[in-house]
Amino acid sequence: MGSRLNPSSNMYIPMNGPRGGYYGMPSMGQLQHPLFNYQFPPGGFQHLQQQQQQQQQQQQQQQQQQQQQTQVQQLHNQLHQQHNQQIQQQAQATQQHLQTQQYLQSQIHQQSQQSQLSNNLNSNSKESTNIPKTNTQYTNFDSKNLDLASRYFSECSTKDFIGNKKKSTSVAWNANGTKIASSGSDGIVRVWNFDPLGNSNNNNNSNNTSSNSKNNNIKETIELKGHDGSIEKISWSPKNNDLLASAGTDKVIKIWDVKIGKCIGTVSTNSENIDVRWSPDGQFIVACTRDDHLALIDLPTIKTLKIYKFNGEELNQVGWDNNGDLILMANSMGNIEAYKFLPKSTTHVKHLKTLYGHTASIYCMEFDPTGKYLAAGSADSIVSLWDIEDMMCVKTFIKSTFPCRSVSFSFDGQFIAASSFESTIEIFHIESSQPIHTIECSGVSSLMWHPTLPLLAYAPEINENNKDPSIRVFGYHS
Repeated sequence: MGSRLNPSSNMYIPMNGPRGGYYGMPSMGQLQHPLFNYQFPPGGFQHLQQQQQQQQQQQQQQQQQQQQQTQVQQLHNQLHQQHNQQIQQQAQATQQHLQTQQYLQSQIHQQSQQSQLSNNLNSNSKESTNIPKTNTQYTNFDSKNLDLASRYFSECSTKDFIGNKKKSTSVAWNANGTKIASSGSDGIVRVWNFDPLGNSNNNNNSNNTSSNSKNNNIKETIELKGHDGSIEKISWSPKNNDLLASAGTDKVIKIWDVKIGKCIGTVSTNSENIDVRWSPDGQFIVACTRDDHLALIDLPTIKTLKIYKFNGEELNQVGWDNNGDLILMANSMGNIEAYKFLPKSTTHVKHLKTLYGHTASIYCMEFDPTGKYLAAGSADSIVSLWDIEDMMCVKTFIKSTFPCRSVSFSFDGQFIAASSFESTIEIFHIESSQPIHTIECSGVSSLMWHPTLPLLAYAPEINENNKDPSIRVFGYHS
């Protein structure tokens, strides 16, 4: 029997050696592992453990570096994704703007092709002034009986409401159409009690009496004085037929109780006001100023909740949708900014979308009675019609080559009236987009249809032939 170990081992113990015999031992530095034939390094097991610890530390460092690199890559991917989303949003906005412009151009081309029909309608309107009135009935007009609509308006007459001694700046009906008010550059609000037959009723707060002269002129029943400067806009409460708000260049908004003829509240906006609008629920007022601020006013307390500054955007008009969910602002960029109204939040508003559609400043906008459509009039002489749910332009009205100053829908949504810097008011049939009637007048700063009747009130500019500037109501039909 030779050995119990591998013959090739460095350690060899003869089995037949004498007891107690001395044999030389190999160096421990030359030991080999019996299973893996592993050559131990100098220093033995202690040195091996140090190497293993160093390897573990290196592995941990590598893992940490890999984790850091992974986190950096993830952050880079997130930033890249956000950048791509911003580029996509900008591209979508640009595409929408181009689509709208293409649509407007197509509408212009289409309406130019229909100019012959428009001229025929206008000629019928002018010729009908020499035809005995036939007392055409107001009804639902469609594209098949536009000549009947043209004849109806050609048979209408106008009545003057006398009172303003200087330029009229705004005209407005109250919610039920029983009162009509106007504001002027003289800082006075004038109110008439309205009778559809053409008479105004006496008011205990006024010494003026109603008048039916040969010219059908009617004097105001009450004057509201308190502003120190021009009044640019007035707005009636939709819930109280006797409450009215006025916006003045004296940097205040005033709330009036017409029934008692007194101001019941004044709010400072710290800037010259150019527009004011009452919310549909009667609880809030928004006003925009000449230096592009928007003031949100709480009506129960008659205090300012917040004033917003819009840098780089010249605000021209502000308004609410019919539900009071949206606040819209028309600006000098030819856009309409739509904001969600959040009365219970600290910010109160949140930007939703920008409506691109005009190439020049938007001066006016108005919702139709159903609240589905928004009309906007611009310095590019185009009146655009927007589906507010889809926030897309669906129709345009083009007649004048002058900037549009004011727009208003008829009570039944059949017609839209638009005034410009020239001396006419155009009445369009909405379904067909055709001009139906032209009202000859001096330049008009403001107009508004009666809430329940086909009567159109407007505020003409001063001219040499008009000694007593007034508001006028068109649509009296015999």
